[in-house]
Amino acid sequence: MIRADLATGATSNCTILTRRDEYCAECPTGSACEDFTTLYSVEPIATPGYWRSALKTGDENSDGIFTCPPNREHRAYCWDFSPCLPGNACEGDNQCAQGYTDQKCAQCCDWNFATLEDGTQNPDCFDEDTGEQFLYHRVYGKCEECPNNILWLLAGAFAGVIFACLLARRLQRKKVDLAIFSIGIDYFQVTY
Repeated sequence: MIRADLATGATSNCTILTRRDEYCAECPTGSACEDFTTLYSVEPIATPGYWRSALKTGDENSDGIFTCPPNREHRAYCWDFSPCLPGNACEGDNQCAQGYTDQKCAQCCDWNFATLEDGTQNPDCFDEDTGEQFLYHRVYGKCEECPNNILWLLAGAFAGVIFACLLARRLQRKKVDLAIFSIGIDYFQVTY
């Protein structure tokens, strides 16, 4: 690949000084390559919506079996860039948006992901300033913040139960046979 020299601005075919000469390669889809010098290699970073993983040839990835690009087969691992789902979960450079955590930002911050395997707090799931835990749940594939006031939810559920009881009492007074509802409920339980 043709790259610009940082000092002079001239363009030329480049090689990086490593144990084996590595010629510059195009940045893979989902990555960004920063400026470099010929003294050390600068690895690509993930762009927003993508996650960078270190894979060896033969490992599985989202496209099937991973192979290192040409002129990189000698490496112990190569970078693979795969899209995050949803795309806005990954902010780039393997950073998760608020409420997301884990590989590819695929999990929501909830009680299960509050701590890491070593017992420390998961930095993705806690506010740095206040130390409060973020609580999120999945809705239609996206992580949504849990409601702050649980009392409103309980009051709404209680009001729903009262309304259902009043409706059942009224139907009973009018001598409506409620067996039809039982049959309908059984039908939907078996069907779905």
